[in-house]
Amino acid sequence: MSANIVLMSDRGVAAIPLRDCGEDLVDVRTTGLQVEGRKQDEAGAFAYVRQRVLTRLLHAQSLLPIGVFLLFVEGYRPPALQRRYFEDYSEQLGAAHPDWQANLREAANCIVSPPEIAPHTAGAAVDVTLVDHRGRELDMGTRVNASPEENGGTCYTDTPGLSDRARTNRSTLKAAMSAAGLINHPTKWWHWSFGDRYWALQTGQPAAVYGPVELPQHYQPASRCTHPDLVRRPEMSTTVSPAPSACGTRLPVQPASRSAYTVLPGVAGMAYRTLICALNSHDEQTEHAAVARPLHPPQTRAVWAHWGNGAPSHAVHEACRRTGRPTCALFTGHPGLCTPAFANTPSPDATRVKRIGDALAVLDREELLDPQGVWKAAHDAALLTWDELRARGVWEQLRPWDQAAVYWAISQVTALGPAGRGRAAAGQHLARDVRELTGLWASGRPAGLPGGGKAAEVWELFALLPQAWQTLVLGDHRVVPLGSAPLDTAIRDASAQAAAGHAPPAPGSRDRSRRDDEKARKRGAEEAPRLARLPYGWRVDGIRRAVLGRRELSAGAAVMAINTLPGYGISLQRSGPDTP
Repeated sequence: MSANIVLMSDRGVAAIPLRDCGEDLVDVRTTGLQVEGRKQDEAGAFAYVRQRVLTRLLHAQSLLPIGVFLLFVEGYRPPALQRRYFEDYSEQLGAAHPDWQANLREAANCIVSPPEIAPHTAGAAVDVTLVDHRGRELDMGTRVNASPEENGGTCYTDTPGLSDRARTNRSTLKAAMSAAGLINHPTKWWHWSFGDRYWALQTGQPAAVYGPVELPQHYQPASRCTHPDLVRRPEMSTTVSPAPSACGTRLPVQPASRSAYTVLPGVAGMAYRTLICALNSHDEQTEHAAVARPLHPPQTRAVWAHWGNGAPSHAVHEACRRTGRPTCALFTGHPGLCTPAFANTPSPDATRVKRIGDALAVLDREELLDPQGVWKAAHDAALLTWDELRARGVWEQLRPWDQAAVYWAISQVTALGPAGRGRAAAGQHLARDVRELTGLWASGRPAGLPGGGKAAEVWELFALLPQAWQTLVLGDHRVVPLGSAPLDTAIRDASAQAAAGHAPPAPGSRDRSRRDDEKARKRGAEEAPRLARLPYGWRVDGIRRAVLGRRELSAGAAVMAINTLPGYGISLQRSGPDTP
């Protein structure tokens, strides 16, 4: 065991004061997170966590690559059950290692926490893993709740000797959960917590805010956190609302005006091309507010934009003093009532669909002569469609390639700015794509975009092709005019030829010179690994567009689109897991 690992039984953990804030336990099964039943109990206690733990889980889910999802295994654990787990595991270790009696408690604590300080009994800890879009668990190196004895210590989060895939998957989980404000217990890659004694020790907090709690037999959430350091500011309303809704009002930021606001020397006031109000729903007299530019450490402040009916103004506010971030789930550190959820799901808006329709009408015009008006229409068409999908609860149900299609539409807004070329054609293409996307909320369960399911099948065929056949198919696709050689047909033909044991035809043996053929295959050889590194949904959506004759399959275009998204407040990884 590493000397740097702090265990739950460490005296420093037990010495942390406890000031339980009395916050509710909430059921994660009501949120859309995927929940696994291996720890299911009669009362359903396993699915409960504290409110702000759930908030951070939702935020972590939003940070994962497209097509990768959290799988919730266990949260709250009644103190009596935790005590039984600890005693049973201690007995097992004592029977297997009689010479460990002097250090048996410490050894048991590597996997099971002592009941008096266990974060699970406080509703402060979660056991999670990752799954793909089909619900299949990703390779994490060990199963959840594996013991060091059965795997040689590979349950430790940063253990050496993992496969590349398992190490990548653990890094993906660690990045998302850490960014959401949860702390990992280093002997268990699946175990994360917030608000407990261990969290307080690791983050330098003066006290834990969650302690052991019993789940009432007929549990009905009744209260919010009343800890003096975590309550709303005195001037704010203290009316309890079980699920405050976010305002979610959007403001397009014209490209020409982004650099016009400067609130600190050398720091432009606006980092984004769109702003979305981060406050709770509020009346018309209250200005909207959103982070316009987070400032990097050691700077602890953030530039906020405030707007009503006119152009936004700017002010610098300190970041949340507990999280160090410009947005948080606490009722403190914000100008006004802050949104109590990282997920930032927009509120229903009866005018949103009409605004999307008005924007599409502008984009349909053959001549787009007003660059600023066109850009605003493109912004509203793509971004408000994304907001509506989330507000209706449809977004979480979409397949990875349909989510990628939404992100693609958002990325195309930039092409319609003042510097964009081919504005009329780009506007009409975006209008076509957005109309298809609006059909996703037409029924209770979205049927998906045209050609999506077929494209997923074609990608799986392509991924199984030998490298030489992949090179041939992609090379032909890049040099033959779009539409004259259907990509899906080429992939199916290549799959049949490869299955029959045939090698690709020699360069120059078809209706193309040897030089041109070799040049095409070189381009195909360069494109294949780039394509494989894209997130899964982007690969499938790229094939879908190529099969429909809309755009050639290009990893470079996808990477450029992904790199554009942070300007709209969306951060995605440029690479993703292998095909699920």
